[in-house]
Amino acid sequence: MPVVPLEIKKRNTLRGLFASIPDLKPFEQVIDILFSEFYSKDAIIIIDSQINSSHLAQTPRNMLSRNFELYIGIREREDPLDVLWSIFHEYGHLLQDRPTDQELIEGTYAKYLRELDAWGLGETKFLEFDILKPYLNNFKTYRTMCQNSYVVDR
Repeated sequence: MPVVPLEIKKRNTLRGLFASIPDLKPFEQVIDILFSEFYSKDAIIIIDSQINSSHLAQTPRNMLSRNFELYIGIREREDPLDVLWSIFHEYGHLLQDRPTDQELIEGTYAKYLRELDAWGLGETKFLEFDILKPYLNNFKTYRTMCQNSYVVDR
């Protein structure tokens, strides 16, 4: 059976990630599953050595469908696993409905709640992987650090 182009794309993206962060290679199966989820929603995955955080963007001017771009920032990460934890967070956003106008505005309470929800959804997915259970405290520490960085104007 021939390999479909999507599988080739995913394999190349995985190779690029592991070339940049070899410490993630033991989690290849987990990342493969996560990437499959993103690709199933027609996402584009970009490994970006110029940014130090990850984010999920919706392609501009596309109001009918939800085409996503997952940017995985790999610059200056303290712990290579932080990259994996951020992918789980962005996976949480992938599962959410389209954001409301208030959820799009930095500093709003609605945006803050959306971020917390994405972490919760990401953690639910995280817990599906036995290989990750020893790292739960590491995941929670990173999540808390990120959550503490969200600024909420009241």
